[in-house]
Amino acid sequence: MSEGSHVSSGMPSSLKIRQQPYEIKFCSCGLRAPLISSWTDSNPGRRFFGCANYGTSKHCGYFCWFDPRVCPRGMEVGLYWTKRNKELQKENDALKRTVRRLKCIVGASLVAVTVMGAFFIRIF
Repeated sequence: MSEGSHVSSGMPSSLKIRQQPYEIKFCSCGLRAPLISSWTDSNPGRRFFGCANYGTSKHCGYFCWFDPRVCPRGMEVGLYWTKRNKELQKENDALKRTVRRLKCIVGASLVAVTVMGAFFIRIF
């Protein structure tokens, strides 16, 4: 999809999302700086360009905000949804662990029923 084109999603044209072109930035390492979203309490969802080698010993420390500073109300809403998202992720992780445990119990029960069934067939 070319930059500046509409994303087709079956929505009315007034609701279509327009992908905004932006200037490509390069860090001091000479690499294209990726556009990253911040999820800190002070800048939830705010995007920035950072060094392509961030997290390695080779990073240059390049940093440049892409989005403007968020207004106080936007910050409040962003913090709420960030917190809610983290809560739901924890709940989802707990449910996945429960599902794994239940699958193990069901599998063990199936083995037990099969063994008991074979045992009773031999007795009778």
